[in-house]
Amino acid sequence: MRVAGAVVMAASTTENHLRTMEASGAAVVVIGSGDHGSSFPTIEIDNVHGGFLAADHLIKKGHRDIVFMGGPGAAPQIDDRFAGCLRAVREAGLDDSVLRRVDAAGNSTQARVAASEVVADRMPRPTAAICANDLLALALESTLLRRGVRVPEQFAITGYDDIEAAVLAPVPLTTVRQPQYELGRRAAEFVLDLAEGRAPVETGHEFMAELIVRSST
Repeated sequence: MRVAGAVVMAASTTENHLRTMEASGAAVVVIGSGDHGSSFPTIEIDNVHGGFLAADHLIKKGHRDIVFMGGPGAAPQIDDRFAGCLRAVREAGLDDSVLRRVDAAGNSTQARVAASEVVADRMPRPTAAICANDLLALALESTLLRRGVRVPEQFAITGYDDIEAAVLAPVPLTTVRQPQYELGRRAAEFVLDLAEGRAPVETGHEFMAELIVRSST
């Protein structure tokens, strides 16, 4: 496509495709690679902090048996969110066994529902879930409500991303919000600076997540 630059979301892939773009003369900027070995200029997102916020919130609500629901997509970010959850558990003086992990087998609705069924089948323990994204959280909420489980009275749910559907859910989702507009704007400025031969400013800036508390917890 003869692009001058590309903004790429970090994912669980190799850098081969990015190197191909770079070799064509395109400037490449990665959003959210964390400490996962990317050698490209990066706009960082503190996903560890986001996971910490979600777990700390549930721990302070009294939950001591929590599931982390992950998946195969965007593995670096999801692993960082799980690491943040573990940090909250340890800082609260609790054993790592407080937190268990269930991963969806894919990114389809069917895979999310299947993972949700695994979690639901384990009740009455656990009592809460931290979902690595809001789509997983919505699938879990739907599964639990169909089974007659009251959210959050019998089971609390947090999501991640604060997509539009989070506030429109039958039980509006508590979730972790990232400054998506600011991320996109900074990444665009960064890649344009590189493409036009200017020195980028604030290359070390890291964007912070915030917890949005709604009815699901």
